[in-house]
This record gives sequence, C-alpha cells and structure tokens, in this order.
Amino acid sequence: MNKIILAFGIIFLFIFSAVAPIAFGNNIFYTSENNKLMITNGCNNRGWSGTEEVSKGSPPSFNPSLMVDSLGNVHVVWYANRYGEGFWILYNYKTDSGSWNDPETIESGGLNEMSRCSPSLYVEDDGTVHVAWADTLDHAGSGNDYDILYKNRTNAGIWSNTEVVSTESTSNSEYPWIVVDNIGTVHVVWEDDSDYAGAGDDEDIFYKYKTAGGSWSNTEVVSTESTGTSWYPSLEVDNSGTLHVVWQDNTDYDGSGSDVDIIYKNKTVGSSWSNAEVVSTESIDSSCLSSIYVEDDTSVHIAWSDSSDYQSSGSDYDVFYKYKTPADSWSNTEVVSIESTEWSRSPSLIVDNIDTVHVTWDDATDYPGASDERDIFYKNKPNGGSWSNIEVVSTESIKDCSCPSMDVEDDGTVHVAWEDDTPFLNTKIYYKYRISQNQPPNKPSIDGPRIGIKGTEYDYIFNVLDPDWDDVRFIIDWGDDNSEITDFYPSCTDAIVSHI
Repeated sequence: MNKIILAFGIIFLFIFSAVAPIAFGNNIFYTSENNKLMITNGCNNRGWSGTEEVSKGSPPSFNPSLMVDSLGNVHVVWYANRYGEGFWILYNYKTDSGSWNDPETIESGGLNEMSRCSPSLYVEDDGTVHVAWADTLDHAGSGNDYDILYKNRTNAGIWSNTEVVSTESTSNSEYPWIVVDNIGTVHVVWEDDSDYAGAGDDEDIFYKYKTAGGSWSNTEVVSTESTGTSWYPSLEVDNSGTLHVVWQDNTDYDGSGSDVDIIYKNKTVGSSWSNAEVVSTESIDSSCLSSIYVEDDTSVHIAWSDSSDYQSSGSDYDVFYKYKTPADSWSNTEVVSIESTEWSRSPSLIVDNIDTVHVTWDDATDYPGASDERDIFYKNKPNGGSWSNIEVVSTESIKDCSCPSMDVEDDGTVHVAWEDDTPFLNTKIYYKYRISQNQPPNKPSIDGPRIGIKGTEYDYIFNVLDPDWDDVRFIIDWGDDNSEITDFYPSCTDAIVSHI
C-alpha cells in the first residue's frame, strides 16, 4: 500500500519560514507546532506500543504464555522464583482499554523445591482461563517428581482447586501444552519419561482430555513410533475437534536420520492418532522448539529453530517455516530469519483471520534498533506475499530477552510477551502490542534552512514513519504558487527535494 503526505509552506520575499507539514490519511491530519522543524522519531518501532511490565513487582519471572480473549483482554501466566520459597505460578491480565492488574498467585511453592516449568495458558471466548504447568509439589499423592497440574479461573475471577493431570505417570512429566475446543473439552499434551503402555523409559509425548464437567481421561501415548527422545510438544485443535500435535524427536523416522527432527501427528474425533509425519524433511541438522497453528480450514502452519545451513542461512540456528493445506502435502521449507547472523530460537507462530502469518522469536543478531544482547524479533507474511523485514519488538531492552509468546486479534493487532533481563538479576515479564490495521502516517519531519536568499537552490529532507511500514510520497506546496510531488519512498527513508 502507498500513502501520501501533504506539506505546506509560506515564502516571504528574501526569507521564508519552515514548511509546516500536514500528513493526511484515513481522515486524520497532523500539523507542526509553531511552524518549527520537527525531528523524526520512532522509526525503529514500526507501530509497536511502548513496553509494559506484566510481572509488576514479582520476583524474577520467566517463560510467559500469552493469549487474548474475544473481548480484547490480554492474559499472561509465568513462573517466578521466590528465593527461599520455591517457584510460584503467577497470572495477570489487562482489559482491552485498561492497564495491568496486580499479579495473582495460581500456585505457591515450598522451601527448597525444584523449579516448575513452562506454564501453558488457554482462554475461552467467555473469559474462562485454563492453565497447565509442571510441578514437584505432592498433590493428592502424586509424589515429588514433576507432574502436570491444572487449574481454571472463571470470568468472575474464581480459581478452581488444583488437579493432577498425569496421574498414571511414575516419573517426570514436563512441558505441558493446553488447548480447549469449541465444546469446552480441555486437552493437554506433555513430555513424560514414564514407561507407560510400553512407551519405554525415554521421554515420550503423552495426552489427556477432560470434557466440560467431566473427569480426566486415561493417558494416551502420542509418540508410539518413537524409539528415541520425544520432547517439547505443541498442541492445536481446529473447529472440527481434530487435534494437531508437533514435537522434536531424534528417532530415525522415514530415513530422517538420528539428528533431531520436527514430527507431526493429528487425531480426529473418535479415531486414533495418525501416523507420524516428518516436517523438517530438508533439514540435515538439529530441528527443535516448534510452534504450531491451525486455521479454520484446517491448514497447518509450523515454525521451528534449525541449525541446518539451508538456503544459505548459515550453520547457526535460524527460524524455519512450513505449512500444509488440507488438499496438499507439506510446503517447501522457508527461512524466516534470513537476515539473522546469530542464533534465532524459540519461535512463536500464529495466523490471523486474513491468512497473514505472524512469527516472533528471540535473536542475538545486532540488527538496527536492537541491542548487542538477545532481542525479540518479529516478521509477518501476508497471504500470497513475502516475509516482511525484521521488526525489533524489544527496542527499550539492554539485556537478554527470550521466550516470546504471541497472539493476534481479529483486527490484526499483535500481542507479544517475553522475559527480559534488563533489570539485572531481576528478570521481568514485558509486553507490547502492534496495531496492524491501516493507519495514517505519523507527523513528518522537514529538515532544511529556515532562512534563504531568493533565487538560490536549497535542499530539504522529508522523512516520516508510517505505522504500517507502507511506502509514502510527499506533495509539497512551497507557498510561491509552486507545488511538487515526490516519488514513493519507504517509510523512514529520507526524501531529498530541492527548491529555489
């Protein structure tokens, strides 16, 4: 999309004032104050909001999981290290037009306990919050090994009692992922090294569900073909109730080799799990930390970190992407983080309702707008289009940022939460959003001499940030019965125009 900026000025004989720019778009206009020159700012933000703290006074906080409900309320869970008191699971939310509340404690720890890990969040349309996490507390005789625990919160703010999901497990159960289907059934997958149903004592992917008002089902082993380690699962459910699971596995599936690959399975209602499919077929090295999203038409999208030197991406980790429509096989692999020169990891992927793919990840590349530490990067790909340029989300951060979690509203607004070490030794959960609807350009800046001699040519530099990162051009009224229309320029790019 292209946009137009109109700039006006007045010239008085031998001296003239600075032009007073007006930017028009979507029936909104901006003018300069007191006819003064303006300095361009925010060109690295590209439409992102300012950073907000989610953890608000919590002790060091890690590994957020974020989701936005149908009313635009943002929900986040994470775990926090209360030194001397163990690790606690915390929750916070903000309304669509409000600010973050004080964090709520979902589960509190005891002395000298091991860390809980990887809380997972799902929010229903009515605002009911569902949380699963791994914990060493001995709930209901579950023992002091890791087990998968579950709670929900009504839209009135009432938390349920804690439930043990992994009741058949005899060893560590970790890294849960939770979703809820459109009839209220709760589904959970996790990594477990119990020798259950002949799974062996290596890590496998386990699954359970709980109908609305019912009890937890028996455990099912998802990774039945695996002979190696299966870990870090992600789960999605489509509108028909079909479950889609992806995880990383070092089993030699279909000749994929003994390196780590991304494996996918699905399960339609009333049937068994499908055969395993290798997603990372072009990979010749380690593929890990996958994220999955399934559209209403059941198209499956997957992003992951991969150390293969694919399409000249280098031997460091990069973010790879594939998709599969209902009628087709898996697409070719695409490198998302093609500009990255350092490790790109922990991608979070989602697709909006106009089929734009959004991906965020953490990256150590010293990209413009980023610090020399790890930052949160973002890209999108419109339906039928190409990947956008990298946008740096964590522009205010000066320390390592990691573990981003993302959701997108129906209007295209992108929400991202991440853990941030900027307050040294006091890691916090931060948040930003990005409005993706078409927006007018910001105030343009004009740089050039304010006083000049009649008949002499002077250069003026016009620059403007467009929040949608669309190309812009300037229509300039010089105030002497002359006007000029520039070519289109990328957002935040200098347009140099000369005038006598």
